[in-house]
Amino acid sequence: MANLTYLPLKETAIPQEATGLINTFLSSSSWIWPIEDTNIYPPPLVPGNVQRAFRQTWTNTSPSSRTPSSVYIAITADNHFELFINGALVRELSLEDDWESAFLFSVPATTDRVTFAGWEQPVYDDRDWTPAEVMPDSVNGAVTWEPIKAPDKLWFSTTVPRSGAVDCGESPDGSGNGVGSAGSGTKDGYVF
Repeated sequence: MANLTYLPLKETAIPQEATGLINTFLSSSSWIWPIEDTNIYPPPLVPGNVQRAFRQTWTNTSPSSRTPSSVYIAITADNHFELFINGALVRELSLEDDWESAFLFSVPATTDRVTFAGWEQPVYDDRDWTPAEVMPDSVNGAVTWEPIKAPDKLWFSTTVPRSGAVDCGESPDGSGNGVGSAGSGTKDGYVF
């Protein structure tokens, strides 16, 4: 597979249209983790400094059958993450990340099926994976994680990645801010 990328991303202030997604993200999300040997690591105890891969596929089921012009994801990780959308790099791994701070991304949509993943292969068959487990908010009365800070900017791309990237020019809605009619999947976990 070719190395596709949305990079470099542009940044802008968070538009009013994204506040609903952010509010849902902050109020309705949960930390998730793959199910592991609970005799060794009972939730929320998990091995440190170990990479885990997560993915979520969103499928447009709109009766209008229109492909959204862009997709959004609000995300954080404890502590670092790399993000691919449909196999194209959106965010490189950064050791500067902080689990308390969320990120908001928007990229052009090209299909009615969008895979958000921590690796490059969007067609990987994950049917045999055990679903991630929602981690408890508290253990023995102690809070597991403090509240997440809302994203402070929107990172976006107007370029559709493919062999020889094509610049789409203006943002999907023509405003120049990277916000268009977007679909967003809401799932447990700090991934939307």
